[in-house]
Amino acid sequence: MALWHTIRIDRVKVDGEEKQIKSDTALHELTFTPDGQENAVFEINAQIFTGRKIKKKGWIFTSEVDELDKYSGTLDFSDVSIEILSDVEGTEVVRNAGTSALAGAVIAGPLGAVAGGWLGSKVKNIQLKCEIPQLNMSFLGSVSSGFIEDYKKTAERIALNEEF
Repeated sequence: MALWHTIRIDRVKVDGEEKQIKSDTALHELTFTPDGQENAVFEINAQIFTGRKIKKKGWIFTSEVDELDKYSGTLDFSDVSIEILSDVEGTEVVRNAGTSALAGAVIAGPLGAVAGGWLGSKVKNIQLKCEIPQLNMSFLGSVSSGFIEDYKKTAERIALNEEF
């Protein structure tokens, strides 16, 4: 189990309206932290353009810049709804395995082909849809494949704890 998984937010809707994410910062992510206790948390840290302009005063000139809404805080596991969109066993795996096997064969011969195919078959990123009703926010994002296993284990552990 990883200490945390970072979900990169690719497209976001706030109050049902698609918004643009500030792309020149690393603050567009949702971090899932599973722990050994009863609860797991999501840390959200995002900067999203509102679509409005504001005046920003400089030393000499006043300029108009895009207004940003900043979302940050901790959400309980139950506050976030996640739907996995990628097929973990899909064609992406086959393409990666084939390309890696070819590269391995060129570099190290037959053993390189086997090693390259095995390494290339590992799924790197999974696409998912996340909804956070508390913030009226939904988004499409991507996360490493290890997230699915940790997320399922955490959900099962929380469900068991709620039964008792």
